[in-house]
Amino acid sequence: MGLFPLVTLLSLVTSTTEFDGSLGPYPRFLWAGAVVVVVGVVALARSPSLRERPPPLWLATGAFVALLGYAALRTLGETRVVSVAGTPYDIAAIWVLIPLLEAFLALAAGVLMALAVPPAWARPHLFLLSGLIVVLSAVAFLRAQYDDEPSSRLFSGLGGAAVLHVLLLLCVATLCGLAWEGFRRVASLGLGVAAAGLLVATGSRAGVGCLVLFAVVLVGRRIQAGGQRVRLARRTALVLGLGTALVAVLVAFLLRGQLLRLVSLSDPLREQNATTGLAAATSSVGRILVGVGQGGIWPWFAAEGGVYAADPNGFVQTPYGDALTNPHSLYLGTFAELGLVGLALVGVLVAVVVRAAWRARTANPLRLSILTALAVNLLAFLVDYYLLKSFPLAMLWWFWLAMAFRLEPPTEQAIGPVVPTLAASPTPRTGGQRPRGPHDLARYAEAAPRGQEPGMNVRIAGSADIDDDVEIGDGSSVWHLVHVRGGARIGRNVVVGRGAYIGSDVHVGDNCKIQNYALVYEPAVLEDGVFVGPAAVLTNDTYPRAVNPDGSAKSAADWHPVGVTLREGCSVGARAVCVAPVTVGRWAVIAAGAVVVKNVPDYALMIGVPARRVGWVGRVGQALVPDGGGHWRCPISGEVYRETGPEKLELQESA
Repeated sequence: MGLFPLVTLLSLVTSTTEFDGSLGPYPRFLWAGAVVVVVGVVALARSPSLRERPPPLWLATGAFVALLGYAALRTLGETRVVSVAGTPYDIAAIWVLIPLLEAFLALAAGVLMALAVPPAWARPHLFLLSGLIVVLSAVAFLRAQYDDEPSSRLFSGLGGAAVLHVLLLLCVATLCGLAWEGFRRVASLGLGVAAAGLLVATGSRAGVGCLVLFAVVLVGRRIQAGGQRVRLARRTALVLGLGTALVAVLVAFLLRGQLLRLVSLSDPLREQNATTGLAAATSSVGRILVGVGQGGIWPWFAAEGGVYAADPNGFVQTPYGDALTNPHSLYLGTFAELGLVGLALVGVLVAVVVRAAWRARTANPLRLSILTALAVNLLAFLVDYYLLKSFPLAMLWWFWLAMAFRLEPPTEQAIGPVVPTLAASPTPRTGGQRPRGPHDLARYAEAAPRGQEPGMNVRIAGSADIDDDVEIGDGSSVWHLVHVRGGARIGRNVVVGRGAYIGSDVHVGDNCKIQNYALVYEPAVLEDGVFVGPAAVLTNDTYPRAVNPDGSAKSAADWHPVGVTLREGCSVGARAVCVAPVTVGRWAVIAAGAVVVKNVPDYALMIGVPARRVGWVGRVGQALVPDGGGHWRCPISGEVYRETGPEKLELQESA
């Protein structure tokens, strides 16, 4: 929770000056970042979070730390001289090393704060953080209108007008992802619209371009997930429409002078800056490979620290030509000062983020939305110096990246359909809405033609008890004596057997089978193709008690439900018990009567009490046979699998 006061403080004060407000080599962020990192390491020293190993996160952070180390080495033995109006300034190494240290502290602080967030709090935490940044940005914009020299562009202590759009796009992405999942949908949509309006208020052409591209990509992924529309309640649609119109009017009024800037693509100053940087980088083969040295062209921190100031045109004279005080491009600055070696390390970071965004799935909408924004933001790195400057913003960028890699599919709140369950064949009486509870089921029965099952091929037995606000996908069957609690979401072509129980806010994917008398307690998540055997139980209380220590009956406020996650294609045998919180991996098999008390790897065959792995199974469900060299083969399908680590198996060759 310390992130919220830290963000508030950094938003309201200038972090680039020293504590007494003077210019110098030891700015406030240096000390704040150091304190956060030390406290974070101490607090998490024994936490399992530090032992988490999401390979993409550690690869991205490792590449960036290597870049910082290489940049520090490239300061050794290099001369850094700039001139202003004929006066030369010899830049000491400390003015180059301190910002590298700040960049490392920003990375470490952001990742440690993300690791400190319990998984169950991830979505509320991101919602509150995004809302806080929106409010603080709005306050900063209004405050700037009453300064002695009012600014028509939004900026705050978290970043100037040219870079703040990166953070606001992450807020937009977070709020869109939460709205997609159904988490406080009206508030998420309203804040998302406000964040988009504030992004435009920065007057950043790159920011507006990234916002448009993000919207196109996210809508495309949403359509690709099932070719379906998002249906909003009338009140939600009205609030969203009015909010969008209000923001558009305010933006048009307040930014009437900036709107022309957004359509102007020329910038002679940056063109000259890029020309100087490229000329320096390509002046010899050696410089193409290793650059001219960190700070050799743009010792920007010395300019901010008051060592020198640019001329009235914004330029300083370097040994390679006129340049601005900073490269205004992460890629240009890295290539010119650190060569192809530095650019390759940045390329690793870019590749990790883009690959993660490409591989993100709609079963986890928030993760998909955030990773899409992070990948789109990489385009903005072409036109400003991110991560190696504007360190409060860099810290939050790393925080969002770490959170995105840690986000699991939603399990805790009533967050709407994670899997697409909108049916495709509307009936005349209902306008294509799928059944929601017994009242809607009755209306569907009245609207269906003679001989057709009610609810767009949804089959509901007469004795089934379906609460209000239940969503059931096309082609599904719910048999006698089933009880489905309010807020549950059931996908397409699902079979729920006699006497089964599905708790409130449980999410069931497409093509699942839940057999007779199975008990699926909230907030369980069943991905596509999951089998739950007869009388199997998915629990939700790690420390069950009926009463409190004082003897009073426990209420809902006295305990916190935790869920079981069943990944794609896995099977839970008859009378097996999964003790929450656990995740059963893809295509794993839990034998009948087993008791699962820890996470299960993909393709694992688990038996016993407590359940232990005794072998591997393939997608067919048949036990795999050893094939030599760490390989396993399915005797039925011929598929070949490979062990890639302890307790880890991957499909290598599909039949």
